[in-house]
Amino acid sequence: LAEKLFSEAARAAPKASEAQLKALYGLGATLSLRNPNPDEEGGAARYREVLALAPRSDLAAWSLLALARLEHAVPVGREPDYEKVRLAYQNVRDSYPEHPAAEEAFIYQQATWVSTLDPKDAARALRELSAFIQSRPASHFLGPAWALAAECYASMGEPARRLAARIKALEHKEIDP
Repeated sequence: LAEKLFSEAARAAPKASEAQLKALYGLGATLSLRNPNPDEEGGAARYREVLALAPRSDLAAWSLLALARLEHAVPVGREPDYEKVRLAYQNVRDSYPEHPAAEEAFIYQQATWVSTLDPKDAARALRELSAFIQSRPASHFLGPAWALAAECYASMGEPARRLAARIKALEHKEIDP
């Protein structure tokens, strides 16, 4: 039903209007996240349509992030192409540097390094995360940044610093009422 309604709304709305962009984005999410049988290519096509119609819009930033997420979130048993995923997240960061989607892309990008559990990758991610934490003290992504920093310390064998970072992550945890 959501697919049908978003499709109808996208067709009925004036071209490149906020209503059409929202309908296309909603359709992209509906298709790519449909369960069972997601249509990732159909969803990606809708996200690309938002980008083509209004490349500087708020929904364009979120659409580009959604495209990067599609690269990253692969089916169980399949390994993502991490270099391609990191580049996709970097594209969001470069294209919309002051947008919340860029901050979210940064967190996901650093998570790809942290997830290797390699101390060298952890040190790399920790440098990036530390710079982010210092430069964006009001970010809504401080909690996740500190949580990733804690995992970096775990990979680097620094339990005391891991604990301190976990405490900071909890201090910055967003409360969802």
